[in-house]
Amino acid sequence: MIRSIGLDAFRRNDVVPPAGTNDTYRVVGCGRNIIGQRIAIVDPQAQRRLGVDCIGEVWVGGPHICKGYWRNSDATRSTFEARIAGENDNRAWLRTGDLGFMDEQGEIFITGRIKDVIIVRGINHYPQDIETTVYNSHPALRRHCGAAFSVLTEANGEKVVLVQEVERTYRYRLDICEIEACIREAVINEHEIALDTIVLVGPGTIPKTTSGKIQRARARQMLLQGSFESLDAACV
Repeated sequence: MIRSIGLDAFRRNDVVPPAGTNDTYRVVGCGRNIIGQRIAIVDPQAQRRLGVDCIGEVWVGGPHICKGYWRNSDATRSTFEARIAGENDNRAWLRTGDLGFMDEQGEIFITGRIKDVIIVRGINHYPQDIETTVYNSHPALRRHCGAAFSVLTEANGEKVVLVQEVERTYRYRLDICEIEACIREAVINEHEIALDTIVLVGPGTIPKTTSGKIQRARARQMLLQGSFESLDAACV
């Protein structure tokens, strides 16, 4: 199931119909609940259940959920033994770390990961949306081989960073300044945010899981450790 919702409202954690053609954002349903499983959409801070069409953390419960982490009682307690505030039901819930919402028919829509959300001027931006915009901005950029994330500054603020692989066929004939200009223009036009840092890297550099998912937290760690070998030259 594909549903169109309002983009501006979505960035503020609201789910409403689009205000117009330019305000349309499409989300894909992941199916409905199954017998014996419990699903709740919960405010991740207040830990209270949210209603229909409200974005929150997806919590699940049931006999198919494992008991916890091996020899890690603290992580088990916080992740596998959560309780919904204000409810008398004492059954445990698993906090998935996924953000999403449920519609009136019980369809689940996953919107992203809590740890990955980039917040700029109070507006939520999902890194996969920024990364898709980047892939499409220039043919030298490898699809699904970029990571957008935020890092803390010395002034305790946040800056938005992009680490992006380039295609092997372009590596030795790169116009760095042109590519970075295309990336910045596309991201500003599409998301109304400015990238503070762009790091262009060679193929096979971005860390991924065994299933091919971008490891943004690992990419952030590698950036802070200076582990990326940048292809960038000075652009003036």
